[in-house]
Amino acid sequence: MVLEWFLHTFSTTSEQAKLFSIFISVLLAVSLLILNQRYNNRRSRKELLISKLEELSRRIYDLHRKGLSLNSQLNLYRKYKSEDVDEILDIVNQVAMLVSIYFPKSKIDLKIFEEMIVSNINDSDLPLVDNLVTGDSRHPMVLFSEQLHSWLGSCKKELDLLVKQYVH
Repeated sequence: MVLEWFLHTFSTTSEQAKLFSIFISVLLAVSLLILNQRYNNRRSRKELLISKLEELSRRIYDLHRKGLSLNSQLNLYRKYKSEDVDEILDIVNQVAMLVSIYFPKSKIDLKIFEEMIVSNINDSDLPLVDNLVTGDSRHPMVLFSEQLHSWLGSCKKELDLLVKQYVH
């Protein structure tokens, strides 16, 4: 019944041409809708990744600064505030979360902070630094500061790669 109505309605050439133009219009509209949706999804994902890269960069620099500060506290005075350690661990967790969720192929390694906290807090036999100007370059504070600067350098390189991959 529907097929008979369809054949009867579109039996003339002009009606078939109208049907063809309707079909092409619908096909074009659906195609444009799908392309627009893909473009918007890509753009919003790119914007999200850019904001997460900015957050990751801030957290990495915070971690470096606070790591140096805690390293100084531990090696100069053998005192530290548990809030400082908690704050570093919180930032480490935030960086780990950002990396695992948004940038899983990234090579940002956070083990250095575990080593700093565990080894320095538990090892009270290390000598205190008396004078940083004439201090021993093999002292744990100096060595760890160098490791932190090296870690920051490798993180900067990794961030540059992520920016090239997700921003440009």
